[in-house]
Amino acid sequence: MASLLAFAHHASATQISRSTPLLFSARAGTLGIGPEVEYHKRNTHWGVRGDFDYYAVSISDIRRDHANFSAVGPGYTEEGHVTATYGGHAKLINGSILGDYYPWSKSAFRLTTGVIFSGSFISGKGIGHATGSMTARMGTRPFDIPNAGYVAVKAHYAPAAPYFGLGFSSQIAGNFYANLDAGVMIHDNASVSLAPGGMMNQFPKAYARLHDAAYKRIRNYMDDRLPVYPVVMLGFGYRI
Repeated sequence: MASLLAFAHHASATQISRSTPLLFSARAGTLGIGPEVEYHKRNTHWGVRGDFDYYAVSISDIRRDHANFSAVGPGYTEEGHVTATYGGHAKLINGSILGDYYPWSKSAFRLTTGVIFSGSFISGKGIGHATGSMTARMGTRPFDIPNAGYVAVKAHYAPAAPYFGLGFSSQIAGNFYANLDAGVMIHDNASVSLAPGGMMNQFPKAYARLHDAAYKRIRNYMDDRLPVYPVVMLGFGYRI
């Protein structure tokens, strides 16, 4: 029995000695999907992490804006209506450097602060559909142009933002761990750019109205509805 206990103690000590402070995890959440590496010595208060996350999604027919237009040229006048139907895609591209503080050295609970570097953006186009009539010397004729140019849109936040949060990193079996982070990324005001393309250049007044409507809507969503970006990330890892 004494020999068995001595062998078990030796095996346990050997396993612990072979376990390094490095934990490699795969995570998914509101920042995207990707790998994370953590350096944290057992039973100590401090740790540091770095990760990279990515996710892309296509969005279509998400919004329609409307505007009237009129144009006058040599010998003709035009009046009509433009509908812009928006679609596009969003990409989450994030990397972070985080510092962890474990208030209780033997607990899985941690407080986290750091910097998130982001190349995330939303881009898309509002494809114009113009209907109306043209009056010229030969009379008045209606027109229907299903692809009357477009309004190009792109929006993004600053490339770096502070992060504050809390979470845990807990051993679940052997060298396998589960970890969770919940916090906020504090971003600045979104940068939004819009530009006309194709036949939309021929409807400057309509484009101006579409521009203002889309700009206000995007800024309202990205700045007012999301004054901070919520971060929730769940991961599973292995300590080598």
